[in-house]
Amino acid sequence: MWEYEPTSVLIYDSIEFEIQEAFAEKMYYYYSPSDLRYKVSDDDTQIVIKLKDNLSQLGHFELWTVDGFYGTSDNGIIKMYDGTIPEDTLMVKIKKVVVNENGLAGEEDGRVIGSFQLKRKLVTALNKTQD
Repeated sequence: MWEYEPTSVLIYDSIEFEIQEAFAEKMYYYYSPSDLRYKVSDDDTQIVIKLKDNLSQLGHFELWTVDGFYGTSDNGIIKMYDGTIPEDTLMVKIKKVVVNENGLAGEEDGRVIGSFQLKRKLVTALNKTQD
């Protein structure tokens, strides 16, 4: 539907990642794992953020999470908007994950360790000149 441009990336921890692309699209659903046809939703939208590097190598869900987003692929995270349209400007928080006593990743501890903003890219029409 449209692309977003990341701006104001600020991370207070040792986490580093590069956003390769971010965009809004209509949600779609596969009929089944064996039937790869899909249905596009009329009402639901999702924001997709693709990172340059693999999420697990970056420590996603082990050291940090992106508030409201979940991982869907090796380098992609998604946030769903059921029946609503995402805003033109989104402020996204990066939250710290606490390691539990067994040394495994635990839950978000609520501390914001970074943030970035996604701004909807404006598309400008090319002006044609008459000869």
